[in-house]
Amino acid sequence: VSSSCLVYGHVTMKSVQVPRSRHPTLILLLLLCSCFLSLTNGVTQLSSVELYAMIQNGEFDAVVDVRQQAEWDNGHIEGAYFVKSLGSYVGASNMMMGSSMASSGSPNDLAGCERCSIAVYCVSGRRAGLAIQVLKDNGFKGELYNGLGVTDWLGGGYELVKSQSVDPPCSYNSSVSDQCEQKYEETQTSNAAVAWHGKEYFSPNSLCVLLGALASAAAVVFL
Repeated sequence: VSSSCLVYGHVTMKSVQVPRSRHPTLILLLLLCSCFLSLTNGVTQLSSVELYAMIQNGEFDAVVDVRQQAEWDNGHIEGAYFVKSLGSYVGASNMMMGSSMASSGSPNDLAGCERCSIAVYCVSGRRAGLAIQVLKDNGFKGELYNGLGVTDWLGGGYELVKSQSVDPPCSYNSSVSDQCEQKYEETQTSNAAVAWHGKEYFSPNSLCVLLGALASAAAVVFL
């Protein structure tokens, strides 16, 4: 690529080697990393509109608040089940550590709901994400949703209430737990059948594979 330079009143032409931009490669690699992180996490984030609609439609077996006690007392989503600071739970070793961690809720508070559909929320969604990971690490395999938090909820025009925590039926009613188990098994069978018939060409997994190929090609061209 040529560029012009002014030298003592005369215009001279000078050849300048412009380095190839690596930005396309970096962007593709970032997309690829984000894609794999999304697949690994396997959690759907819900806007306040989606969360409200799904609650109204009865699509969750449990709506779980994982904030601190004072935050819960200040207002929460109606019908929610309070599991204090679930995202801070790190197993039985909690009892050997500080009281702040030992006083956190436990996945055992949701025993019986392991195959159920659960929405988790906090203030912004960060602690909800940590709590969901705790549940997954402790054998919860049902649909887990990050309902973000009360900030988004209030921003969507929805109200908070000050009422008692509502125990989810799956935590005390075995028939509900059995229904969750049956639904989970049906979903797993359905997903397996779809994959077997090769109908997932444009699934998230396939998209990640495509991004990987693009990133590899871009690396050859731009690096």
